[in-house]
Amino acid sequence: TLVLVAILMTVLIGFSGIAIDASRLYVMRAPLQTTADAAAIAGIVEVNNKRPTNATTIALQYVPKNLVEQTAATVNAADVEPGSWNFATNVFTPLASWTDPAVGAVRVTARYSGAYTFARVFGATGQTVTARAVGAIGYVSSSDCLRPWAVSYQTMLDVLYPPAGTKSPSYDLTPQDIQTLAAMSYP
Repeated sequence: TLVLVAILMTVLIGFSGIAIDASRLYVMRAPLQTTADAAAIAGIVEVNNKRPTNATTIALQYVPKNLVEQTAATVNAADVEPGSWNFATNVFTPLASWTDPAVGAVRVTARYSGAYTFARVFGATGQTVTARAVGAIGYVSSSDCLRPWAVSYQTMLDVLYPPAGTKSPSYDLTPQDIQTLAAMSYP
């Protein structure tokens, strides 16, 4: 009985360790996805502001602001891709250049090498966790009210509150504010 208990305890502890390590990898994916999302949004804001060649630089600046286990994820310049997004099929199509007039989406792939704790007993050291996000410029076309998908906050403030201070600051949108935003032309 003692030999059987010793063997089963080893197996039980081994499976528990693997379950804990797998759970840690799963939990690592949430902040990694946040990193990819933030970088994709930062990139698409640059494209929307007519500065697509800055998209990679700005997207990479957001990577260290979102840490995974107190460490920055790995996102290289090649992991920030220009492309176009088909809203009908939800498909990202990579483009060769940031200067292509069809660029309307940014895809970011973030990676993090998660180290195992208990699975090292079995010779496994870790696994790379990957998250991918796409930021795309899109607009609501059949709505009575403005529902921005990805309108930069600064652009909205500049339209509602011109720099000269001609309008008092208020965060309650009036019907006139909504009409002003609806009348804006978007690329």
